[in-house]
Amino acid sequence: MAKDNRELATLWKKRIKAYAGSNLNIREWCRQNGVTASQYHYWVKKLNSKDSANKSDEVQLVEVSLEPEKKKLPNNEPIILHFHDFEIEIPKNFDKEAIAEVLLAIVSVC
Repeated sequence: MAKDNRELATLWKKRIKAYAGSNLNIREWCRQNGVTASQYHYWVKKLNSKDSANKSDEVQLVEVSLEPEKKKLPNNEPIILHFHDFEIEIPKNFDKEAIAEVLLAIVSVC
């Protein structure tokens, strides 16, 4: 938009805002401000379409939270832990408390 058009756009934005706060109908406001209703409607339409075009170019950021992906073991394969000289094979359906006790015992002797 050329400088003159930018100045006109700024002027009309002020005029449109003034009309909105005037409590007058369009016809009366335009008569009192020395403009025609068709000029007023032209600039309302032009400025609204310009604002819409600018808004469509805006980037919107949204927050995304990601859950860490849980790795699944193949159905029948056990978990094998290697710790120092120990190798522990844990079956798929294991007792968590029993494994915790075994690991505590191993750590206490190492």
